[in-house]
Amino acid sequence: KNYQKILKKNKYQIKLNPRQKYSKEIIELIYQFKLPISISWDENEQNVIPANLLIGKIDGFCSSLYEDSIASINKEINKIPGSILVIYSDRYASTAKKIQAANSKIYTVNYDSSNFQEFAGKILGINLSENRFKKISNLNPNQVMNFNPRSRSDITQLVMLLKPQEFKAMIPALRYHSGNKFKYINFVSSLEGLNNSLQLLDYEDSHTPISVYLSSKIQNEGTIPIENFLEYGVLSDWLLNQVLKQAGVQSATINGATGYVYYSSNTCNRREIPLQKITSNLFST
Repeated sequence: KNYQKILKKNKYQIKLNPRQKYSKEIIELIYQFKLPISISWDENEQNVIPANLLIGKIDGFCSSLYEDSIASINKEINKIPGSILVIYSDRYASTAKKIQAANSKIYTVNYDSSNFQEFAGKILGINLSENRFKKISNLNPNQVMNFNPRSRSDITQLVMLLKPQEFKAMIPALRYHSGNKFKYINFVSSLEGLNNSLQLLDYEDSHTPISVYLSSKIQNEGTIPIENFLEYGVLSDWLLNQVLKQAGVQSATINGATGYVYYSSNTCNRREIPLQKITSNLFST
């Protein structure tokens, strides 16, 4: 019924300020929609699209993409018992506080090193385990003892709030010391530094905020370019919101580019971003 409403409308109009940062991208998306959407330029039009599409809340949506990603992480980590360790870069200090405020049994640690292996060993308690072994060995230096350093046992999940380029080094460093002992959860920033979908295999067996739209596209098409996918996704969902509004749609659930979008003409749109486990099956066609 909603689809028929959209097709029956002969003309859609989008007003933009000529100083709008993402004008080129919006025009490209309009061609992809293949709908009669025209743009009128108006210098008095308020800038409804934020300069940063990931942090800023776009017009018509209740929360930003980052905020919705935080909500998905908070929902996921409450599914299983045990303590959670949050590793964050300086850029995401405020994000770490939002996760910590919503959960008990949260530990946070700031990544402030260039040596990923050494940092991982330190926060997982490997160094303490090795020091204990040395003390025990010194009690009887003539006795040969077998030793495998153990990572801390009070943690069940690891949440990473890192710069895009830091994920590729941090995940292998953590796994080197602990294997698949923990559940690894990535922030949406892990997608920002990728050029194509095949690079997602660097995050294999970790949980990442990825829309069903993107995972289905990868499964159907294989390796696809995903550079700037998040920015285009936010703009795509915003443009679709304009179409639904002008078509007179009252409510709809949409498999949007950035996640499930729950549209309502009477209020702002809610968005849910599923945390999907990255496996090689994602690329099977």
